[in-house]
Amino acid sequence: MSEGTASRRDVAALQVEHLGVAFPGVRALHDVSLTVRAGEVHALLGENGAGKSTLIKVVTGAQKPHQGTVRVAGRELRPYTPRAAQKLGVRVVHQERQIAPDLSVAHNVLLDDVSAGRLGLVTARNVARRAQRELDELGLDLDARTIAGDLTAAQQQLVELARAVHRQAALVVMDEPTASLRRSEVEVLFGVVRGLRRSGTAVLYISHHLNEVFEVADVATVLRNGEKVADFQVADTTTGELVGAMFDRDVSHVRLPRAERDRSTVALAGRGVSSPPVLLPVDVDVRAGEILVLCGAAGSGTSELAEVLSGASSSPTGVVSMSGGKLSGRTRAAARGIGFVPADRKAAGLLLERPIVENLLISRRGWRGWLYWPSAAVALARRALVRGQVKAGDPRRAVSTLSGGNQQRVIFARWLLAESTVLVLDQPTAGVDIAAKFEIYQQLLDLTAEGLAVAMVSSDYEEISCLADRVIVMRDGVVVAELDGDAATPERLYQLEMGDEVPA
Repeated sequence: MSEGTASRRDVAALQVEHLGVAFPGVRALHDVSLTVRAGEVHALLGENGAGKSTLIKVVTGAQKPHQGTVRVAGRELRPYTPRAAQKLGVRVVHQERQIAPDLSVAHNVLLDDVSAGRLGLVTARNVARRAQRELDELGLDLDARTIAGDLTAAQQQLVELARAVHRQAALVVMDEPTASLRRSEVEVLFGVVRGLRRSGTAVLYISHHLNEVFEVADVATVLRNGEKVADFQVADTTTGELVGAMFDRDVSHVRLPRAERDRSTVALAGRGVSSPPVLLPVDVDVRAGEILVLCGAAGSGTSELAEVLSGASSSPTGVVSMSGGKLSGRTRAAARGIGFVPADRKAAGLLLERPIVENLLISRRGWRGWLYWPSAAVALARRALVRGQVKAGDPRRAVSTLSGGNQQRVIFARWLLAESTVLVLDQPTAGVDIAAKFEIYQQLLDLTAEGLAVAMVSSDYEEISCLADRVIVMRDGVVVAELDGDAATPERLYQLEMGDEVPA
């Protein structure tokens, strides 16, 4: 180890002290302290909503905390801006691509560090030569001259990695860096991480995959409900200890009471359906009177399966059917009684600036425009709002004026008004406050008691525990397990989703 590297290790690369962040009605972080030392790979663990994303936003300058301090290499981060964090030596490999698609790989790698050549000129050849040298040193099989937009998602992730580390940094933050990588590419990334450790650079590594944590991390910090639970020396702990710290076993598996229902009738079936390249051919049945949950990590194929079942996207293989009849296309699926609530309700599920009544009647057969029958339409809408348990008042007001929970219930009410018998829901409580969540849970249980079939995508383990009659767990585009709702504990779901094979 060089003298310079040794001296860097004497200073904490990242020191977070008593951090607190709150949003209206939500305490995202409370009194969180964390130290990452130079030359250390430090994993940050916790289920969805634990506070990991908020902590990363603060460390990278994207979110100002309400209390506490952040120091990078001994210097306090002020102001809380991405530029200020970068000046202190913080580099980020984002979960979502941050690529300039029209520029070359070389220009993306050297985006903030394009220097002139010997004659004072910046030439594409010089930039490509320099970037290629850095790509080769990292062991990344990429051509620096390629246009970044022509790369696969996995290759773009590697370009982001190269950009983050091409200048020596105090701290590299990696947010789910393997989400779109093949195993061979994951090994390349791990090699880069180990190289950063040897050079004295600190790595804050966020992942849901415990096998990755055991492979590359030195220390793991677990967050739960916005609070720090504990720090673990990875070499001295087990998978069971980490999972136990991530989940509050006393409250995480509480099932809501439900009426006895006949769940023997298949309302919707998919046979060999797929959505390449994410979803491989799978079979699935959705039964009347049940809540079927599709559970899986990002990229597992759950959302793609929901879109195929609802008719929102087509399947090049297999068939989706109801009562023996083949379905194709969203319009036909809706006409046959399949309601669909997309993950992004604001962009794909609602006409935000249009009246509630128009949003309700848009899918009702026989109505071509509610303005032609205003009094009848409003009366019908009021009845739909009551059945859908929407707290809205005047149905002529814009749907954008409603809370997130009530906006979601407007979509439910729309499909009830259209006399749907199957509801396909993708993350139906995302962005909804806790009180509204449980109102939606009870509404779904009431609907299945009436005989409706519900298939929903969820990544919220507590939600799954509360609601599911049956759970299909997916990984890498295929079904890896099917569980009865009573057996769907958070610990079991997590391990099935991730395919962790680290010995306990």
